[in-house]
Amino acid sequence: MRIAFATRNLLALSVLASLAMACKEDADEMGELISREVIGPMGGSISGSGLTLQVPAGALTADTEFELRTSMKDLSARMFKQDGAAVDIGPDDMRLRLPAELTFDRGPDEPAVLFEQDGLTVAAIGSSAWINELGTVAVATADVVTAEVLEPALGGSPSSPGMTFRDLAHFRVALTESPNFNLSMTLYDTEQVYDKPLNGNGDGDCGFELGNVLGGSLSSGCSEGPVTARVRVTSAEIEYDVTPYLSGKLDTPVVVGVVGGADDLAFHLGFFSFDTSPCFSETCSGYGTCEVQGENAACLCNEGYAPGEELTCVCVPDCSGRECGGNGCGDQCGPGCGETEVCQEDIGQCVPNGDPTDTDATDTDATDTDPTDTDPSTSGTTDPTDATTDGGSTDGGSSGTTT
Repeated sequence: MRIAFATRNLLALSVLASLAMACKEDADEMGELISREVIGPMGGSISGSGLTLQVPAGALTADTEFELRTSMKDLSARMFKQDGAAVDIGPDDMRLRLPAELTFDRGPDEPAVLFEQDGLTVAAIGSSAWINELGTVAVATADVVTAEVLEPALGGSPSSPGMTFRDLAHFRVALTESPNFNLSMTLYDTEQVYDKPLNGNGDGDCGFELGNVLGGSLSSGCSEGPVTARVRVTSAEIEYDVTPYLSGKLDTPVVVGVVGGADDLAFHLGFFSFDTSPCFSETCSGYGTCEVQGENAACLCNEGYAPGEELTCVCVPDCSGRECGGNGCGDQCGPGCGETEVCQEDIGQCVPNGDPTDTDATDTDATDTDPTDTDPSTSGTTDPTDATTDGGSTDGGSSGTTT
């Protein structure tokens, strides 16, 4: 019994020691705590180690505990060399509904902020950046920017997003030493009016899709990874169109954050605003054309169709002058035909089944007077005017005796 008791004690001590070691390893992996703050839907901030994260109202749906911890990670990429220690912002891998402003009050004379988004290391030139994913951040010495938007002019913040596009946005981007161009476009509901996920239900940014790519070829979309699209580059400049994908119709303008660049380093390129016209993706059931009238949309329907509910065109039945047959909308006109009648579809009228006026060429006409036919009523008769009789000839004016 004592041996069993001692064994149980040793096992318990071993388990406790293992747990203690695991906790220490987790603490070491997480880094030392710098600061902790609870931030709710109304927004707030957290500061420490020379940085401040300002979370805007609407970025969270519930009170959330934020932490800043030391990090051993090095985010240096290309010639953007990290300056000082990185910082982990938690909760890990959390995505904000609106971008938060990250600002460093330390760093080199020509700084850039390094952070991670959609599996890319991203650089924002200057001492501040807008981030929507929590994770590791650092300040670095800025170097050559290898991705630059030539058209259109983008804004520098969500509150100043540049011009507003409708239905389609056309981009022209200059690239340096970038065999592949990774593009992430994140839609933000800054007005808080949508009750749907603007970027799709997954982890990627699938609100938009690319088309009409020039200077390269589209190698993948958001279904193959977290970025919006990936382009295989064949020229120093690429062009492409951006249109809504999983975002659907956007009646109220949204703000779009743009990140793009090579596999090893991408750049925060700016913001723009986007919405769709009232007729966007409206087909009027395939039987008309959607037309914008002022601030509203209306369907101009084809002949035989009339506007229905929610921008549709519905078939209008036509039984004018018809008592049977189709009404043009898949139903039948009434009252229909009787048991001894059939419907003549082209005129929509009932006619007797077996119409006596039918002159089908295959019928035999009793009044046929074809001269080649033999009239049975003349068989075996002699023409009364014929003076010749069988057996002899007589004078038609006298008899065969004399007196």
